[in-house]
Amino acid sequence: DETLDEGVQHVALCYGDRMTRGGWGSWGNTKRCLQDRGVDACRAKFAYDAGTDVDRADYSGETKGSSSYEVSFTCRVTRAGATAEETLGSMSVSCDDLQKCVGTWD
Repeated sequence: DETLDEGVQHVALCYGDRMTRGGWGSWGNTKRCLQDRGVDACRAKFAYDAGTDVDRADYSGETKGSSSYEVSFTCRVTRAGATAEETLGSMSVSCDDLQKCVGTWD
């Protein structure tokens, strides 16, 4: 959704929730939400053609605290007709329990 500002608002749709949920463990809902929204944030920030380009978000640096959750993701794309994957940029995300997640582009 290109109406959400540079991807930052995509991660703000997620909230910190330190409760344990099924196989996802503590902060499971938050982690699942951010994994769903990461590629959308990349598309909003870097405005490539998601219809023809193959994209993904790689997650790293997950930290589960008693009152906050942090993770980073890196936006990667392989453009139509290309074989090499490009690294476009990274976002660091922090979520306090029961608060909106906050993303910052590195």
